Amino acid sequence: MLSKFFQFIDIFVTWQTIDWATKYYKIKTGDTILDIGGYFGGFTIYAARTVGPNGKVICFEPDPRNIAILEKRINKFKLNNVILVKKALSNKIGEIKLASNFAFSSIVGLSKSKKFFTVETSTLDSEMRFLNIGKIDLLKMNIEGAEIEAIGGATEALKKVKHIVISSHMRDGKPTADLLKPKLENYGFKTKISCRLHQNLYGDKSDKIFRQ
Repeated sequence: MLSKFFQFIDIFVTWQTIDWATKYYKIKTGDTILDIGGYFGGFTIYAARTVGPNGKVICFEPDPRNIAILEKRINKFKLNNVILVKKALSNKIGEIKLASNFAFSSIVGLSKSKKFFTVETSTLDSEMRFLNIGKIDLLKMNIEGAEIEAIGGATEALKKVKHIVISSHMRDGKPTADLLKPKLENYGFKTKISCRLHQNLYGDKSDKIFRQ
């Protein structure tokens, strides 16, 4: 399925993601988790096994090459509590060009990529309504700079989110963590920017976890 090189990359990315994504909130049995930017599925698999049969993981991944690997792994491990959404999250519904470098994919910053796909875009609000998701215990997002647009399309969904962690990237010379911090605070999140191998923005509806 994966070459030895990409097996190594997958192991490293999975370990790294679990480390920063669960720094302040530890996934529990029965949780509903959003994995936005599923890549090869390492974090999705970890989350699905942790939440158990009474929990749910919704994984968003738009890159066709990553989707092929994700589907095989979800089937291989019989993860019946995983919903795979093959779309890029943005602030509008439609189509967009996605740059695919296999190690990462993005719908922003296309200039350095040699491989492109046209992918479907949706909003988190639309997808949560369609899936009838009433609560979100943890939202993890790592989408290579497109987090600005994705959060812009999540005005209703963010009201259902208890904990959020966003991997920060540079947009127009500024970290997206700095740009999104006030937006999350407008939705009632206590926020914290912290480095865990790279800069991340953490949000919680109560600041208790940041005191631990």
